[in-house]
Amino acid sequence: MESVEVDLYNHWSTLEYPEIRFTWVISNFSEWIGTIKRQKEWVAYSPLFPREPCPTKWKLMFRIERERDGDEKISLFLCPLMGSSNLEVFFHFMFYDNLYVPHMAELDLSFTPTDKFLGYEGFYDLPKLLADNEPRGNTVKFACTVTIMEKLRSLDSCEKVQKLHVANAKPNADMEKLLYMDKFGDVELVVGNRTFTTYKGILAARSTVFANMFQGQAKRFTVDDVEPEVFQEVLRYIYTDQVSDLGGMKFKLMGAAHRYNIASLIELCKQAFLVGELSLDTFADALIAGSIYEVPAVKIYALCYIEEGPVGFTQTRGWKELVEAHPSLANEVAELLLMLASDLNKKYSFS
Repeated sequence: MESVEVDLYNHWSTLEYPEIRFTWVISNFSEWIGTIKRQKEWVAYSPLFPREPCPTKWKLMFRIERERDGDEKISLFLCPLMGSSNLEVFFHFMFYDNLYVPHMAELDLSFTPTDKFLGYEGFYDLPKLLADNEPRGNTVKFACTVTIMEKLRSLDSCEKVQKLHVANAKPNADMEKLLYMDKFGDVELVVGNRTFTTYKGILAARSTVFANMFQGQAKRFTVDDVEPEVFQEVLRYIYTDQVSDLGGMKFKLMGAAHRYNIASLIELCKQAFLVGELSLDTFADALIAGSIYEVPAVKIYALCYIEEGPVGFTQTRGWKELVEAHPSLANEVAELLLMLASDLNKKYSFS
């Protein structure tokens, strides 16, 4: 057996991701504050960032806090929209008033998978900021730097080894053979023009839908809600935790994962949507997937793309299919566009 030096695992005690920089510019700041105060919750969100592929995506959340004495403070939070690991984040942010005087804060944030946002609460007086900015152009700029580290030091040594093993694991060739082996299977699934000989116990362990399907004595089932090539990838994932074409099949795979209640495959497809660049050809698929498969982060990602007003998106095949198949979702987008086109919202911009 090959020996492994302990220092190898110490080297993996911290996984570092590239530094992320983002700037959010709000012009006509006082008018913008007015629109926030007319909402039920005094909250506004920045566009999604970064644009380029990244292990996680973020938004800034601006919130107005009213204290017991009536004073109004502003808060700034960092909101993760993907990433299921425990993350240590160094959040350095500053905002500039019209004199370009920076007001800075630095925070070490520890995100867990259940955290919706973390940041700095009540860090500046809102009336003072409004008063200082009004005579000088009324523009406020928020700039932040996000440095992400995934900490493994809190795990014991055995868990470290397992984490390292999973991070470097290759597809399990032995399990993948089950895709093409029909000698030992105990159930047949007919999908379109193909028949898959599969294994009840394995499928039932990964999916409650399959577990319920296999309650009786039947050994042959017809599956008519998924294409054969997509179903093959679902089986590949069930056997090996891998798929062969995640980028090209993420939309159909997310639908199948939703249908068969495979949460980890839904999460994998979600990450594939969020690290990819949207275009006129793909944004409708992301919008539909995020809505009908109940993945809010993907829906928000698509809506942020539409907010930027890409020319010609209403003429694309994806949009026309969305209007026909999901009219309520199309109406939601139309309402968003009407709001963005209003005179009030033309008075401020994000960048």
